[in-house]
Amino acid sequence: MRKLYISLFSLTIAGISFGQVTLTGADLNGNIGESYDYVQSTYTSPGSAGAGQTWDISTVSTQATGTIDYTSPPGTFPQANLSQDDPTGGASIYWDQSAAGQYIWGMDAGGTVITYSNDMTYFEYPLTMGTNGTDDHLATFTSGGFPFTRAGNTTWDCDGYGTLITPNGTYNDVLRVYLTQIYTDTYSGGTLDYDVQIYIWFKAGIHYPVAGMTTFTTFQGTTQYGTYLTGNVGLNEENNNTFSVFPNPATDFVNVITPANDFEKVLISDISGKVVIQETSSSVNIADLKEGIYLVSVLYKDGTRSKTTKIVKQ
Repeated sequence: MRKLYISLFSLTIAGISFGQVTLTGADLNGNIGESYDYVQSTYTSPGSAGAGQTWDISTVSTQATGTIDYTSPPGTFPQANLSQDDPTGGASIYWDQSAAGQYIWGMDAGGTVITYSNDMTYFEYPLTMGTNGTDDHLATFTSGGFPFTRAGNTTWDCDGYGTLITPNGTYNDVLRVYLTQIYTDTYSGGTLDYDVQIYIWFKAGIHYPVAGMTTFTTFQGTTQYGTYLTGNVGLNEENNNTFSVFPNPATDFVNVITPANDFEKVLISDISGKVVIQETSSSVNIADLKEGIYLVSVLYKDGTRSKTTKIVKQ
């Protein structure tokens, strides 16, 4: 069941954005043919609610990576207009995303197909700080040869806006939604209770959560994890200030020099894009890295990020 939620919400210090953020279907609804790469990460505190926040989750560590593909939904879910497929997690979600909101009519979790007779409301538009809502859902599915009925409710609360910093970079003008799902699966052997609490960050023009922090409680215990997007979509514009790295090649340390020493953090990534070192000092210890090629970039105090330069670790 955990893969289902990885798929669904799988999903530095910067200048604070003070403008109220309002999001509609035109800002967030997905389009067939789009793809988003994400990282499943360790959990960290989602931070405070409120206006003009700066949320920094850049210290999380990678646990897994995956890709979300938006495709046409199967004909068995006529209410849906979009299928969200996660080949890595082995799950699909069948959405109705419209000007009114985002609604789930079905899921396929590794061959277990969940069909909703009363859709699961993800949220309804417009989303802006202070808006909230709740809605009931009802579904059926078969697992292990047993028929199940799932009944519960979803509550969403837009509790803050501002700037989000992830290992991938800095996003201004994001809106955070606190989502809770409480539901019970009932079958002949009894009932199974679930409590899902997720802090999700959204940005206009990005049709998948920029990041999320999930606490998933079942009859078996509690699991916590995070997700965040990778790639350049929605990031602050690149800062064209030059910086230098020396020595290169290097064995133990590299030194990063910027024109005005105005950087916030040095990021070193492997060739897959995974951040392996984050350092606030201009002298970076790379002794523990394996030999090979790495990418260095600089996150500046104004929230922008430099272009990358290659170094060789010997």
